[in-house]
Amino acid sequence: MRYGVYDVETRSVLDLRQFGAHNYARDPSTDLWFVSFCILTNGIPGPILTWQRGEPPPAEVIDLHADPEGLIAAFPDAFERQIEQNILGPRYSWPIFPIERRRCLQAFVVATSPSAATFILRQRPQPGGVWLPPLLERLHPECIGEEVAASRQRATQRPTRSFSNCSTACAPKIGT
Repeated sequence: MRYGVYDVETRSVLDLRQFGAHNYARDPSTDLWFVSFCILTNGIPGPILTWQRGEPPPAEVIDLHADPEGLIAAFPDAFERQIEQNILGPRYSWPIFPIERRRCLQAFVVATSPSAATFILRQRPQPGGVWLPPLLERLHPECIGEEVAASRQRATQRPTRSFSNCSTACAPKIGT
């Protein structure tokens, strides 16, 4: 099985949090800085590659799109999908993956790991500044009741750390 994981870095005159992904991706001022991606084959990752504006679409992504079993994944996919459909495809001739071949890594983590879900949702505010931790009660209340209560206490505080600079003590919890 082959799948690609990618991350799009964008810029715009619009504030993503204020206008939301849908409007942000459709605004003519929104464009890309670059796209980083990696193709995995049978669970073995290839090199992390970077595409920049002005380059042709990467052959690795075109090959993955041509593979009827090839999947594409992003964290979160909802945003990346909007950018793919409105900017990458139309402006830069990238292939557009059908929805049934897309995977959202954020949704996977939230659905499979309550402790990781709590950590992720504490770190990422929704567009418009609405914090997500109260949604955890709807996911697995029997598993994360105490964490939900702790999250609610922090709901009005801006996080002071992100996943990228998290201490290594958190790393084992992310994969459980």
